[in-house]
Amino acid sequence: MAVAPTELLELAKNRRPIESVSPPEQKPNSALDSLQQHGTYLLEQQKDRLEHVCHPSGRDATGPIDHALSHGIYDIITNEEGKIVNVFIDFTSHWFTSILDRFKHANLNDPYYLWLLGVLAQEKGTPTENVSWIEMAFVDIMQSFFTKEEVEKDNFVVLPVSTGSLGVTDAIDTAKGLISEKYLLKDRENGLFTNHLKGIAFESGFHGRVDDAAEATANQAKTGHKWQGNVEHVFTPTVEYNLDGSINEELTKRRKQISFEELEKYLVKDEYAYLIVEYPIQAEGGVNIFDKQTLIEISDLCKKYGKLLIVDDVQMGGRTWTVEEDFVSPFAEEVIELADIVTFGKVFHANGSVYNLKNIKEKGLSPKYIKDHALHYGGTHTSDFANMLSGAMIMKTIMEEELWKNALDKTDEIYQAIKNLSSVFPELINTVRKADNTAYMAWSFKDQATRDKFKKFMFDNEYIKLLTAGETSIRFAPPADMDNDEVAGLMGAIERQMVNL
Repeated sequence: MAVAPTELLELAKNRRPIESVSPPEQKPNSALDSLQQHGTYLLEQQKDRLEHVCHPSGRDATGPIDHALSHGIYDIITNEEGKIVNVFIDFTSHWFTSILDRFKHANLNDPYYLWLLGVLAQEKGTPTENVSWIEMAFVDIMQSFFTKEEVEKDNFVVLPVSTGSLGVTDAIDTAKGLISEKYLLKDRENGLFTNHLKGIAFESGFHGRVDDAAEATANQAKTGHKWQGNVEHVFTPTVEYNLDGSINEELTKRRKQISFEELEKYLVKDEYAYLIVEYPIQAEGGVNIFDKQTLIEISDLCKKYGKLLIVDDVQMGGRTWTVEEDFVSPFAEEVIELADIVTFGKVFHANGSVYNLKNIKEKGLSPKYIKDHALHYGGTHTSDFANMLSGAMIMKTIMEEELWKNALDKTDEIYQAIKNLSSVFPELINTVRKADNTAYMAWSFKDQATRDKFKKFMFDNEYIKLLTAGETSIRFAPPADMDNDEVAGLMGAIERQMVNL
């Protein structure tokens, strides 16, 4: 298999000297070597076998990657002799969980650190039973993203879990428990128990595939078989764009009016305990963008009726930034201020939820409920030490090297370059869009067939993987350490394939 001759692949071979980078000198032991050979053999016999015997997914048929050599956006394919035979550029960044390339940061490629991660993964210690500096460091860094005042940190309770869906489920369970407790304290006999309570989510939202998170997900094709009538989906008050990427103020205003009328109809009812919203972007549903004022007004409605506001930032946490002179956070300023509960995941490696005890108390609810009940959610492992350590190290690296600046700058550069292409190919590309202070963007094609053809061209001709969103869009989240040459290589590849279209 020949390596495609693009700028990015030359970077992979030359500027990242992957040919000379090798795993530890020791050869794999016989058991590990046997597993590797057997798994590789099975995939050689049937490349798509995993699609039939495991979770169906968006896997592209790259062939089995070499885990010891792959790094960041570079998926390395080797032969039996260990020689590199192909490189794929994975701008899905493993579904946007890989935000840094360890080869660009000495502290992330340090042998002791990588050894410790391996030990933690092998031993699989239980955070609910073991006191660990790793969990304490992870929780502290997450708290520091919600307040710059040391004395206020304990107003934010952090509950790590193993998946984003479980983080959302914990958030929903806690919201229903808090509201139920309020009703039961008033009237034990006629009060509303948690199994009587419901929630509200927006159309086009994606919140997970298990339990109440699956019900909050609006995509019926993906999770409709799990719906039990516990979540009401209402019209989404997102920004409407014209084809040239400008905001259609009239349609945006009308969307909000329709949405809020429907939303208030449910918030006024006792049995609805919470509202959950992806902010500032509904990523999976088509990169639909909320503006700041809309979240403020949503928060006001939740306060008016005493309901919990859950901001689901599993996808957008670590992509949207608050930047002040003395405070930087990978969450939007308005989320930090207004949300009662925030979920996180993806780029943090560990997933989970954060509870703003001050906001919860101001709604007449008892933070003690979280101490008594919510702290026992999440199952035996409640995340694991390896994920918490790698997540803390990644965020520490981003903060110390101020890579959030680079992430936002590179997003702006790519956004402007795609906008320029949309003026050259207006019959193909439209609605180039992004949210403020967010390293995440998207653009749409005239129809789904054209979008899918472009994605295939990028994979077949440039060996570059891109991620779709909704029916007609491509979404893109630059790695925080993406450099100028990588931006130039990406844009060169996109322009070539637009010409091919």
